[in-house]
Amino acid sequence: MRPIVNGLEAEYGDRIDFRRYNIITDEGNAWATEYGLRGHPAFLLVDEQGQEQWRYVGVVPEETMEAALTAVLP
Repeated sequence: MRPIVNGLEAEYGDRIDFRRYNIITDEGNAWATEYGLRGHPAFLLVDEQGQEQWRYVGVVPEETMEAALTAVLP
C-alpha cells in the first residue's frame, strides 16, 4: 500500500494532509482508539473538524482511494 499512498500524496499532498500512524506507538494507539479502528491497514479521510468522511480497512484499490480523495476536494 505504501507505493499507492505515496503516489497519491505526491499528487494531492498540496491539498490534503497525509498522516501515517504506527498503532504500536502511544500517538498511533490514541488515534486508533479515537476513531475506533480495528484492523490493519486502516485508512481514514478526516475533515478539518475531525469528522470522518471515509474509512477503509484492508488493502484498498488505488482507484477507490483516489475517488474518496477527489470526492472531498472543492
